[in-house]
Amino acid sequence: VSQVPEVVQGAPMIIGTVDGFGSLIVDGKRIDNHAVIAQTEKDNGVLGNVEVKLGHRVEVQHDGNLVAKQVRVRSTVEGKVQSIDLTAGSLKVVGQTVVVNSDAAKGPVTVYESPYTQLADVKVNDNVEVHALIKQDAGKPVLQATRIAKREVDVSDRVHGVVAALSTTAHTFKLGDLLIDYTDAKILPEKATLENGSEVQVFITTGTV
Repeated sequence: VSQVPEVVQGAPMIIGTVDGFGSLIVDGKRIDNHAVIAQTEKDNGVLGNVEVKLGHRVEVQHDGNLVAKQVRVRSTVEGKVQSIDLTAGSLKVVGQTVVVNSDAAKGPVTVYESPYTQLADVKVNDNVEVHALIKQDAGKPVLQATRIAKREVDVSDRVHGVVAALSTTAHTFKLGDLLIDYTDAKILPEKATLENGSEVQVFITTGTV
């Protein structure tokens, strides 16, 4: 479990969706990223290099003049598709409700990565990587997808969300409909304290609860 974002002392940050290139464009802001390589966090806390794509959710720390010091790509949920509702335009992945968006007025339009071209191409039990905005709908968190891609089978699922129903006695909390038991989890950074409303990224061994 890691709290996000991890901020370099004094560095301004932009958190948003990649919507263009020719440099790096995040929510319409052009960022000079020529001197940095984008990275993503793995389940062991180690960073690995990654290609930035349209619809990716990123955290960019910069020098105040939009010259990037660090670019982190953070998917919002990774795991198996549990259900799909084509009428509602939604799917459920690792206990998270994900809605797709085709209306630019409501935010970034969902980008599909081959072999997907639309929600109907996604199947139950597909292993997917979803990037999304975290929104509230009737008091419950809903993820509005900015990118949906098929992923290679991995050793862990990933959920990025907001802590709710925290029990420090039982060592549990909820992300969407998913109940997390963090009894044996490593919490990063080391002095972090979990609280309701905290935004966290959780890695879960695939096939467990």
